[in-house]
Amino acid sequence: MTEQPADGDRPEWTPVPALPPDVVERFAVRVLDPVSAVSLPSGAAPRPTAYRGDRLLVRGLPGTERQEVLDQMSRVADGLGLRVRVDPRDDEVATALADGQGVAAEIMRDYWVTSVELVPAQGEDDALDPAPVDVWPLLQRLRATGRGDDEVGLDHLVVACPDISGAPYWSGAPYWSGAPYWSGAPYWSGAPYWSGAPVVSEYASPGGGGRTPAALTLRDPAHGATRLERPPVVCCLDTGLGPHPWFADPASATDRVEVNGVLLGLDGPMDTLPLPTTNPLDAAVAPYSGHGTFIAGMIRQQCPQARILGVPVMDGDGVVPESLLVRTLVALLVRHAQALTDDRPEDLIDVLSLSLGYYHEEPADAAADPILRHVLTGYGRWGVCVVAAAGNDSTVTPFHPAGFAGQVAGFDRAVVPLVSVGALNPNGTSVAYFSNAGSWVSCHRLGANVVSALPTDLNGHHQPSARMQFMGQERATIDPDDYSGGFGTWSGTSFAAPVLAGELAQHLAEDATLPVVDRATTRDRGWNAVRAELPDWKP
Repeated sequence: MTEQPADGDRPEWTPVPALPPDVVERFAVRVLDPVSAVSLPSGAAPRPTAYRGDRLLVRGLPGTERQEVLDQMSRVADGLGLRVRVDPRDDEVATALADGQGVAAEIMRDYWVTSVELVPAQGEDDALDPAPVDVWPLLQRLRATGRGDDEVGLDHLVVACPDISGAPYWSGAPYWSGAPYWSGAPYWSGAPYWSGAPVVSEYASPGGGGRTPAALTLRDPAHGATRLERPPVVCCLDTGLGPHPWFADPASATDRVEVNGVLLGLDGPMDTLPLPTTNPLDAAVAPYSGHGTFIAGMIRQQCPQARILGVPVMDGDGVVPESLLVRTLVALLVRHAQALTDDRPEDLIDVLSLSLGYYHEEPADAAADPILRHVLTGYGRWGVCVVAAAGNDSTVTPFHPAGFAGQVAGFDRAVVPLVSVGALNPNGTSVAYFSNAGSWVSCHRLGANVVSALPTDLNGHHQPSARMQFMGQERATIDPDDYSGGFGTWSGTSFAAPVLAGELAQHLAEDATLPVVDRATTRDRGWNAVRAELPDWKP
């Protein structure tokens, strides 16, 4: 076995984002090319990252300092032949969530973001169609005027921790099944095919397996579990919950979560995204269908008493814009803070589990993406344990939000720290080959070839390779994409993170103070749960 250099001994490799053409078109995606993109304020080239080419995130509520940023953005945009547009539905949702005065309004003022669209300022006499919008040059001009990344930033494309099945996650079939029409040069990058490898290569990391049907003969872990006065609540922002007998009771697991009358997730008013395209000739199971259900099953196995909130923020393509992710996080923090201040224990959140992320364009910056980092720190200040998956690309480049765990220099007693989680192989000792690494990875849990729940309505176009009738019974090989049995195996740090989230929930379930609705007590028991799993971490 060859010993590899430690952090800092060689330049970090940042994976090139690989997204399917329908996602690229849906979100007007651009990918930063270090060769051709406008440099960072430091003069350095940006790292590859995927973002919505026509959107910027601006922090603040309507009628606050946000307007100063929008006014300045309008002036800069005018010089580039663009104009600024804000969807009024965003402000309507913000007003409803803020709920007048009090703690909700305070949290919204601190953390809320608006997705600002940039559109061509085309006159009636313009004969040519405008070029596709790219907000990156505009953002760098705003940076030059002093606008910081805590005020305005890219709307990154956040993905469920990339599948490591050995096939492109978008195809449902091997790469050789038919040459992609865009394989000569990725039309979505705006740059030459500079990655040096097939656009899907980083999703084929060695050392793990993709989603596969399996059978589990154990009964629901929650069957016969001790009923608690208040069960610990684990919230997952992912693909939601599909039909499964483990999650039939909404009292123990649900994907319908409301805050001040606003339904969260893809069916709620915060979802103003374009609808995903479908191909009526392709009956493949979407690459991340069941991802949220699988995560919920991992939590159930670790803490049968936990109540699971599976908020759906992404479809089966496993992609969510940072704007929707952050706003959903802010809304959930409003719910939790109101529960603490108004003595509503039924609305508390104890653990937040995130199996998604992206690579920032400036990973060496300790303050990378303060918009997302700021709201997650807010969770810690309100006593919520936050767990994030480290990513599956075999790189030491920080995968955010897990990368924020490396930004702790001494722990603040008033903030429960974010914990990042890498994946272990089934032997429980060796780190999975695909798992990201670095000083920012806090710990490891089982994540390779693990067994968990999958929606019983998942059944794709593949068929058994052989079947026959004999003595009135069907005999067949395993149908490779029939999950109607409700279980499967999968690999990834996506599933290591909820193992730790479930362990933290179990510590909370055993904490005598769990029914106490008090901010200081909530912080203390969150810290105690984290220290039980990471004893070297001390406030």
